Amino acid sequence: MSAILIVEGHDEEALVNKLVKLHNLVGIKVVNAKGNGSIRDKFHAALLGASVTTDVTAIAILRDAEEDPARCKAELDGYATLVKEAINPDILYEYLILPNDSSPGSLETMCLDLIPVGDMLLDCTNQFVACLENAVPTTHKLTTTARKDKARFLISQYAATGTPQGFKSLLDDELINLESPIFTPILTLLQRLATKKQQ
Repeated sequence: MSAILIVEGHDEEALVNKLVKLHNLVGIKVVNAKGNGSIRDKFHAALLGASVTTDVTAIAILRDAEEDPARCKAELDGYATLVKEAINPDILYEYLILPNDSSPGSLETMCLDLIPVGDMLLDCTNQFVACLENAVPTTHKLTTTARKDKARFLISQYAATGTPQGFKSLLDDELINLESPIFTPILTLLQRLATKKQQ
């Protein structure tokens, strides 16, 4: 028996894999959609696979809200109908929107809460992003909350460590506190989907 968790991209995949390992969870197959635009296709593929086997007990989606959390929520709510119409209607369907289902942003928006309030490096990074908005509003590419927050988080970490790293590298180097309560919603989803490995 297993659950399928469709994640938006590489960062979410890396985080989920780390949390699964840290908390000794089993029974979750992680599928990387490699972008929001492919989540629907991955969901249909998972649903089709689940319809011909009784091994799949749940299908879940983990994705960013981006700029329109209400539209994102409505789209994910719509998938519930597809699950009910599947050959195996007993499949559990869940989703989790990051940072939540009412705010724009992304995984990195959540991760900004790992940085202490008043951190000077983050303050400087915020000033850099604000400067882009004011000085070159039509030429910079940090045009969404998700992109701005990703820049804020990664640049502040670059400034703190002196090493340019992506999100996965920060995880691999244990520079992200996986025990932080900001990850509780993701961990709770994983625990619902998984079977605890026997000690």
